[in-house]
Amino acid sequence: MANALQQEYVRLFGTLFLCFFSLLVFGNAQAFAELNLTAEERAWLVEHPILRHAPDPDYAPFEFRNLEGDIEGIAPDTLNRVAQILGVRVVTIPTGSWDESLAKVKNHEADLVTVATSTPERENFLSFTKNYAVFPDLLIMRQDVAGDYILSQLSGKTLAGIKGWASHEEVHGKHPEIRFRWVAGVKDALTAVSLGEVDGVLLNRATAGYWTQRLKITNLRNVGETFFTYRLSFAVRKDWPLLQSAMDKAMEEIGAKELNKLQSQWFSMDEAGGDDWPRFWWLLAGGILVILLIGLSFQAWQLNRRVLRHTMALNQDAPDDQFLADNDPGMRHYKYFRSCCKLCDAA
Repeated sequence: MANALQQEYVRLFGTLFLCFFSLLVFGNAQAFAELNLTAEERAWLVEHPILRHAPDPDYAPFEFRNLEGDIEGIAPDTLNRVAQILGVRVVTIPTGSWDESLAKVKNHEADLVTVATSTPERENFLSFTKNYAVFPDLLIMRQDVAGDYILSQLSGKTLAGIKGWASHEEVHGKHPEIRFRWVAGVKDALTAVSLGEVDGVLLNRATAGYWTQRLKITNLRNVGETFFTYRLSFAVRKDWPLLQSAMDKAMEEIGAKELNKLQSQWFSMDEAGGDDWPRFWWLLAGGILVILLIGLSFQAWQLNRRVLRHTMALNQDAPDDQFLADNDPGMRHYKYFRSCCKLCDAA
């Protein structure tokens, strides 16, 4: 009888766990389905079930083309999550450069880009969503360069610039005393700095860290931050304002925690997702507490059975299993939880 009751307790806690997990999963699914979209936004999404995405092929870890030719990174992961919430499908329009991606949206050959920073020129043909990533721009130079630098100290020096990058074009416009050598992408820029062909390059921490590790470049360092902060957004064609507003609402539904989780898959905990550590300890403490409560409940149940058996022995009566089951508080709790589980299954 005792072994049977132990097995039933195990099944009981397993059922309760599954009920709790199901409530979490389906509760979130229901919340995502209840976006506060206007009738116009819903109708627009029904009429436009496919979004054409023009990616940046060389902006890791935010967005880049991998060895298999597929586009991956923080931006596509976030875009796919937004599309899932809105009930639309994303197709990729291949491009060879960031400039080409912008041109395709400008010419309505694509519908949106995903690693855009707002500038006055771009606002003529793009509508920007709320930011999903914010990073300061750093000045990267070789390790043999002594001291730290700010932009005003770079007169006469040459920086590698990537055409189409807002920060590089803004610095080029505000600091004509700094020369620029324009290159095709991040890999070419970092290689030029490493080989001494240029003095430095402006990159955010995530991109610089990803590519220096990927290219096995070990002779570069950060010599200072700039005034520019990357505030990456989705940017959709200007004549589709309903898409921009719907995407903003989907981003609000995702929330900061899930965005941090999406980003932390692509660069280290020191740069993003640091708040996961306190959460980890809370989850660990909660798990230990649950295990202790289960253990104490089981010990109390065993002790109660021993007391019942001892009481019956003192009365010179043989222990009756049905009597033990009917008078065992653990069994009464078990019957109560079984009824709860049936209600949970019915729901």
